[in-house]
Amino acid sequence: MKQSIIILFAVCMLTACNKYLDVAPRGYTLLNTTDDYNQWLDQRSLMGGVNDISGLNSLADNVDQLTVLKGSTSPGDLVYTWAPQFNLDVTLRPPFWSDHYSNIYLFNAVINGVMGASGGSTEQKQQLYAEGLLGRAFEYVYLLNLYGKVYDPATAGQDLSVPFVTSTDISRNVPKRATVGQLYQQIVTDLNAAIANLPDNNSRNRYRGSKAAAYSVLARASLYARNYAEAGRNAQLALGSDPTLALVNYNQTTNLPDVMVSRECIYSRGGFAVDDIFLPPRPFMTPDFMSLFGPNDLRLREFYGLIDPTTGLPTQNYSDLTKRGTIVFNSNTFSYAFNVINAGTSVAEMKLIVAESAARSGNLTNALQQLNELRRTRLQVAGNADLQSSDPAVVLDWVLRERRLEFPFNGIRWFDMRRLDKEGRMPAVKRYYGDGTLLATLLPNSNAYTLQVPDYVLRFNPSMPQNVR
Repeated sequence: MKQSIIILFAVCMLTACNKYLDVAPRGYTLLNTTDDYNQWLDQRSLMGGVNDISGLNSLADNVDQLTVLKGSTSPGDLVYTWAPQFNLDVTLRPPFWSDHYSNIYLFNAVINGVMGASGGSTEQKQQLYAEGLLGRAFEYVYLLNLYGKVYDPATAGQDLSVPFVTSTDISRNVPKRATVGQLYQQIVTDLNAAIANLPDNNSRNRYRGSKAAAYSVLARASLYARNYAEAGRNAQLALGSDPTLALVNYNQTTNLPDVMVSRECIYSRGGFAVDDIFLPPRPFMTPDFMSLFGPNDLRLREFYGLIDPTTGLPTQNYSDLTKRGTIVFNSNTFSYAFNVINAGTSVAEMKLIVAESAARSGNLTNALQQLNELRRTRLQVAGNADLQSSDPAVVLDWVLRERRLEFPFNGIRWFDMRRLDKEGRMPAVKRYYGDGTLLATLLPNSNAYTLQVPDYVLRFNPSMPQNVR
């Protein structure tokens, strides 16, 4: 199996986008000095992100697509209906797989080359090397949780995930699919190795690495592995590692800062919440999802609008949140720049991870503290009372509800659905045509929660095992 199936995606993207890595492998040699690597990471961080975030959002249960036609084979509709394959044309680049491996190729270029670069101090090179480890681990968290089964300590040693690629040499053979346990351990090992050499602060550019960023990715990875104690520990370390981090209070601003410098972003990864490939420009929200919001929730004002039937434009009228095909998500309110939202980690995410870990361990005081501190910045001060309960099940339900409200289009709801399904907490998810007839159903414990390896990949790697569907 030749590595070109993975690296070719990166080559195609690099030729159009990157002045330092024009093509591979020739372009890789253009990174000669430590400053080259630093500038390249700056450029990569500014333009890079989670390219498939709109596709991830369309897998989730809060999106309502009214325009799917019977028999549609468009990639967006196939993703929306959890089809086994998202491209019926096996000559086309597959979503998800190709995007993340393209980014991994770029981070591998740093990991493999920066320590031998000319100029710069050893400390500078070690920091850039650590940023490469962090970036690569972040990408593998996605791949692991797209193509591998939900982490189960009883089966993680046998369940397959994806190949762990460390080379930029397109002539080398592709490694076999690592097990879920192997890849999860590799992610943890790389992140722990990176922490010592990462800077304490990335407030100049939240896309770059920091100690808090590494702890936050560890927390997210541990959450998806349902290692809740470790997730909470790392989330708390992330919150305590950088004093420039803080929640943004929606009571005090209606102009949320760009994700590049926001004090709420820990490790920014910009992405477009929606696009014309996966979703219509303004996706509708399901009535079930909108019913979770209270009337004093400021996120309604920030991120949602009611479609005016006369103009087709969103308004700020929230008198009816339960009528299908009326409430839309307005992605441009996340950031004034490029309609970009943060698919990376944030203060809000870490506080909710701490809260969930605490709720699951019975530390309700800490769980409620984290939960209420977040809610005070998201709900109108007038009429808002802190949540109080001595029932662990109730508090956990509050935390999980708050995750849904806080991260509807950040690309992570699908991963929550997977781990909650493993715990028997996910009902059947149904899709409907515009006329209300049933389109597709995602059942509890469905194999569709683990994506199939794209047929495009198997065309070049026929011996690679396929996921059962």
